Amino acid sequence: MLGWLSWYMGHNAMTARLEVRYRKPVPLGNRLIFSGVLERQIKNLLDIRLRADLADGSVVAEANGRMMIINR
Repeated sequence: MLGWLSWYMGHNAMTARLEVRYRKPVPLGNRLIFSGVLERQIKNLLDIRLRADLADGSVVAEANGRMMIINR
């Protein structure tokens, strides 16, 4: 998700930092809904917040990551 969101915004970037918090197990066969939000951009760094939910809206994982832009 970090890479996809960075690419979607038009950046070639690499992961500088990633912290994931797993909230609950995901039963096999369930679909996940992923979302990502750009929190801020400082020079060549993108701070991104990510989330994975089950179809019922319950959160299964949350993450904070930092991407470093390598070229535009």
